[in-house]
Amino acid sequence: MTMPPDAPPPPTRWSPLAIASIVTSVLPLASALAPLLGVAALIGLRRRPNLRGQALAWAGIAVGIAATGLQVAGAWSIARAFNTLAARPEQALRAAWAGDAEGLRGAMTPPGNEATEARIAAWVAELRGRFGEFETVRMAASAPGSAAPVGEREMRATYEASFRRADGTAVAVPLAVTFERPATSEAIDSIRVRRFAFMPGDGARIVWPDEEPADERAKQDAAKPGQ
Repeated sequence: MTMPPDAPPPPTRWSPLAIASIVTSVLPLASALAPLLGVAALIGLRRRPNLRGQALAWAGIAVGIAATGLQVAGAWSIARAFNTLAARPEQALRAAWAGDAEGLRGAMTPPGNEATEARIAAWVAELRGRFGEFETVRMAASAPGSAAPVGEREMRATYEASFRRADGTAVAVPLAVTFERPATSEAIDSIRVRRFAFMPGDGARIVWPDEEPADERAKQDAAKPGQ
């Protein structure tokens, strides 16, 4: 079969932009460029009939859009999980202050999630007596010093708790929060608060839950010289 003299020449090589589009469509982060490269490839293919790759360009556009959408959805899900985790200490403290024992337990790991209402109330009374009424908790820029060990499934974050005394004075207290991930799950939303450590700066620390029984501490204090 003889081609007419005015017929365009058959495609002789692949469009570099079409190839780049399909390649970047499956690369993390770079997939957002795939649709742009695919569109540019289609425009170039119209102008240069000696190039081939229309199917590759369309595939790069479709896969790039889908991959970018999945990455954005995944990043949003992770960010939401981290925001939920970061807000868990405030959730727990507000529940404790409101007398909502179940709300506090739901934000904590053992032994905090097994604490009795009386034990929670005693802790809140101690905080109220020292600092006043609880207002809010926010992430802090620097960590308060603490020699407390952290387990392999634990991580520590630094917060600042805000209180207000009866005379209207605002009180900011450094707060070290220890989180714990259960051994049965790697999910971010499975992480709960294990321990609060308020550090008012006078050398005292209010740690809750204190895993050492109060009667055992009393025995140890009574055995110290001069007691």
